[in-house]
Amino acid sequence: CATSHNSYIVGDQLTGISSAAAYARQLLQGCRHLEIDCWDSKRGPVVTHGFTLVTVETFGAVAAAVARCAFVTSELPVILSLEMHCSLRQQHRIAELLHHHLGDALLSYDELCTCSDPLLISPHDLRRRVLVKTKVKLRQTRKPLLRGHRSSLGSSLGPLSRRTSLTVSVGVSKVLRSGQKSPAPAFESSEARA
Repeated sequence: CATSHNSYIVGDQLTGISSAAAYARQLLQGCRHLEIDCWDSKRGPVVTHGFTLVTVETFGAVAAAVARCAFVTSELPVILSLEMHCSLRQQHRIAELLHHHLGDALLSYDELCTCSDPLLISPHDLRRRVLVKTKVKLRQTRKPLLRGHRSSLGSSLGPLSRRTSLTVSVGVSKVLRSGQKSPAPAFESSEARA
């Protein structure tokens, strides 16, 4: 399998069981692109199929499974596609968990920006690396938060919004750069508000 979609669910997509072991199994079968549906819960970010009776798995358990199995069968990069439905606080917790479990395997936004042409990076150059992509939406503000941001529309993030380039959560990359908690950035999940 090259990519996954809701394949963390054991059973049906209405009443099934969310399982970190399903992610591990997919990586061990050679899957290189995993979708992770992230949702808020009282005990921290969880992975589940929203608005269904599917059980929840902690995001930490999923991150640990990815760290354990990502490069057992292949050194090719792994892409984690976060379908983000979490609050800012829990997005920060997700960033901390990714940093804790994946450490130096994560490709940070800063590293991506140092490449002469990020669109020409080969999978060979990214061996044993984990890339995180997600959609983000900035809160409307009076001042632009990033170059290229139009606060009246809240839609343009310059290179971050281009479908042809990797979209990395500003919050995730901020925490990954410092390795520590950082104050909440002024963005929200586009899917959580849609």
